[in-house]
Amino acid sequence: MQFNLAAWIMNPYVLVLITIFLGMLFGKIKFGRFTFRVSECLFVGLIIGWWVYRLASIFPKAEPGHKEALQLIKVEVIDKGFLLYF
Repeated sequence: MQFNLAAWIMNPYVLVLITIFLGMLFGKIKFGRFTFRVSECLFVGLIIGWWVYRLASIFPKAEPGHKEALQLIKVEVIDKGFLLYF
């Protein structure tokens, strides 16, 4: 069994964890008396979403993660498993 890095990176759960981690990390940066705090997760999420969508759209067909890239574009970045049903 071989580890597929592209499939792992394009997993929606991994993307959410990376977004939260980087958002909290960048949220600690201060600009004078101003900090982003938790709202930085939103900005990081926008950047990661754009980056992953762009990466998935230019992913070569010969690479092992091509199927996952197409699936990510098809379902859009956020999986339905994250949505709350009211």
